[in-house]
Amino acid sequence: MTVEEHATVEDYAAACERLGHRFDELDGTDGYFSSGFETLADALVELNGWNPPEELREFHRVRGRGTEAIVDALRDSGFLEFMQDLEKAYEEEDLGRVLSLLGEMLKLEDAMSQLGGEMSRFSDEMERAQEELSPATRRALEEADCI
Repeated sequence: MTVEEHATVEDYAAACERLGHRFDELDGTDGYFSSGFETLADALVELNGWNPPEELREFHRVRGRGTEAIVDALRDSGFLEFMQDLEKAYEEEDLGRVLSLLGEMLKLEDAMSQLGGEMSRFSDEMERAQEELSPATRRALEEADCI
């Protein structure tokens, strides 16, 4: 992996905007959850290769750590595998399998709660990191849909 240097806030915002467009392209596709997860995991790899300007280092660190926690929680909880199985059953129009999987959803309640906790912690940390940014930097990131 090569390090992608972002010398300015504007460079970082532009890279962030390009990364966000990958998720926009998924809207309405088959296997949306699985594709979205793969895109998120790929985005994490890319984010880890970025070298943001000093002003964005904490924001970037928090964003990367939060994204990694969500990716790990989805993988480790069994929720990712469950969603992939559910998508496959829908694609194959296997109503019996869909109903069976939905019945198994209760077993994933703890995993879903863990994921909700990860998302909440990530959201709180991101809010704190965003508050520490200058108004001009925050505006540049908002315009690029980075926050």
